[in-house]
Amino acid sequence: MKKETVEDLYRNLQQSFDHWHILYTQGGSDPFWADGVNLNLVRNHILYYRKRIDELSPDETRRDLYHRELPPIVESEYMANPEEIRQKAKASLQKLEQDENYRYLARKEKTLTPKQIEAANIHSLVAYVQGIRTALEKDDLVTLRRAGDVDWMVKCFAERAEQVRQMKPPENEQLSLFAFLEPEDDLDDEAPVWEPQF
Repeated sequence: MKKETVEDLYRNLQQSFDHWHILYTQGGSDPFWADGVNLNLVRNHILYYRKRIDELSPDETRRDLYHRELPPIVESEYMANPEEIRQKAKASLQKLEQDENYRYLARKEKTLTPKQIEAANIHSLVAYVQGIRTALEKDDLVTLRRAGDVDWMVKCFAERAEQVRQMKPPENEQLSLFAFLEPEDDLDDEAPVWEPQF
């Protein structure tokens, strides 16, 4: 294992300052933690590298980088560019909700058997869209940041919808007529319910 040198520490120190600045201005991509948590973590790295420089070269004159102002502690919930995150998530939600394959799967979830739903992973797909909707209501920016690009989800909807269309009705089980409706047969929720006249 290579022995840590003062040059290594100064290089790491510079990278940490750069990383902190990028996180603060542009945000990160951590799927679980807000930018503030990671900013404070990087700040701790800067303190660590300074301490290690002191330990490895107690008598050496410190460079300007060593004396650079320490970044401030930020609130853990801090997120860079929050409005941009919200707008991207809103656009993603609209794109997903208008996708014909998503709408098809959302209807099928109500008519297929539990085994069929599990086989096509329909519940998780529909729940993903609901998750974005809920995150917007709660202004959960960490979750919303993950919804910035949903092209992969649109592709997934298409694959699963095709899988469902190929499914055969389970034997010895009566299905609702609605289980066989295709997207173009979508019923208007506002339309009056037809009842037979006797």
